[in-house]
Amino acid sequence: MAAPLLPLQSTPANKPTTHVVIFKWICALLSIWALASWIRFSGQPSAPTSPPHEIDRVDGLALDGSAVEAPSYTDQGAVAVAAHAQPRKHTDRVAVIIEDRPLGNLVPVLLHFHSVLGPEWPIVLYTSHQTAAILLRSAPLSRAVASSDVEIRYLPAGTTFDSHAAVSAFLASPFLWTDLAPYLKVLLFQADSILCAAAPGRVDDFVEEYDLVGAPIDARLGGGFNGGLSLRNRELVLRVLGRWDFAADSSAPDAPGEWKFEDQWLFARMRELGEDKELEGELGLRIRLPDQATAGRFAVETIWVEGLRPLGYHQPHRWQREHMDEIMAYCPEVGMISGSSFF
Repeated sequence: MAAPLLPLQSTPANKPTTHVVIFKWICALLSIWALASWIRFSGQPSAPTSPPHEIDRVDGLALDGSAVEAPSYTDQGAVAVAAHAQPRKHTDRVAVIIEDRPLGNLVPVLLHFHSVLGPEWPIVLYTSHQTAAILLRSAPLSRAVASSDVEIRYLPAGTTFDSHAAVSAFLASPFLWTDLAPYLKVLLFQADSILCAAAPGRVDDFVEEYDLVGAPIDARLGGGFNGGLSLRNRELVLRVLGRWDFAADSSAPDAPGEWKFEDQWLFARMRELGEDKELEGELGLRIRLPDQATAGRFAVETIWVEGLRPLGYHQPHRWQREHMDEIMAYCPEVGMISGSSFF
């Protein structure tokens, strides 16, 4: 056990020595403080301080679970620039693809649409349970589904698309258009269609302006807009389906031949609906359809216009074979759909 410390004797010999030591220590501390203050305020750049929430952030989240903007700093050191916040999803528009086959290019095309449209666009894939299980082997698709960038919905039991007639019958029934509520505008695309990353315009440019738009159809093949890459007003589609019956119309003896295709029938009936003055007067409803030149800037299928830079293409390898070099130079993404055709 250590011996207790003896009290310092107050003698004339040691008292001045203790005071001197204490005084020297105080002087040394004051000198260090003065030097530190001079360095701090001498104009030398200092490292940027962290925002108040910085110590409570882990991978972009505060410890209370709320999102936190990660600051970034310029090379000047002290100026902070806030990063962009996570964008909110649109609630009035949605991109939709319907495919029950596990096509090899389906995941690349789907993720490409997500990339070009932007993170604000929700994307919905309608498919079967079996096909979904196969597609979700893709790590990128699984990640997109987990982050709610892509939503998988299941087709009604027994739904198959073994013919063009089956596809038309499905699109001309209320199921899809009621299931997609409350979205107003629907961008419908297929695995044989593509958007071009180099396009000067955006799909959003057409959303507010038109109720139906797609690639113009060559007059020798019918009329209206192709549905393989098309933008549609969901509520107006339901209004058309409530007034006319596709199956009855397309099978009528005097029906135009192109009415066996749902997209051309929809165009004709929507145009007729737009000419209903009573409907326009009662509901203030005015249906907006673009002219052929405007629709051509949206998408290209059977009609070629030299120098045109559309948002996208539908089946270019089938309809624009002689222009593929030009198309590939502008939109190399069409390589993803080179071997794909819905039918």
